[in-house]
Amino acid sequence: MMPGPRNISPWRSVALYTVLIIIGTHLPYMQGGPPPPVNADKIIHFIGYAPLGALVFRAGKISGYRPLAITLLGMVAVVLFASLDEYTQGFVPGRNPSVLDALADITGFAIGLFVMAMKYTLRGSKTADNSDTEIHNAP
Repeated sequence: MMPGPRNISPWRSVALYTVLIIIGTHLPYMQGGPPPPVNADKIIHFIGYAPLGALVFRAGKISGYRPLAITLLGMVAVVLFASLDEYTQGFVPGRNPSVLDALADITGFAIGLFVMAMKYTLRGSKTADNSDTEIHNAP
């Protein structure tokens, strides 16, 4: 199903969050203060991309896409996006591209996608359970 005029709206939040990621990951690194703990940036990458996965799943569901399509297309897109994001950081003063950062991005996205998929699955099964109960309890 292709997005129509009614269902483009949920993708705006995905686009906005993506822009925020690009801005945040392309700010020059500021020297000073105590150095961060080793690999602390991996946690930040993971946490930063998890909401993106959730937003993509939500937008896909609202737009009428099937969960498998959302997952497959989302994962392909985030692999490309995270890789490009890391590559372009090499051109920012004080930033270095990192394969491990890209893996943290992809993992965070996948977890966000999974959590939102579980939320929709549980919500759907509760609705189905309630419908079955109403049918069986009908006079």
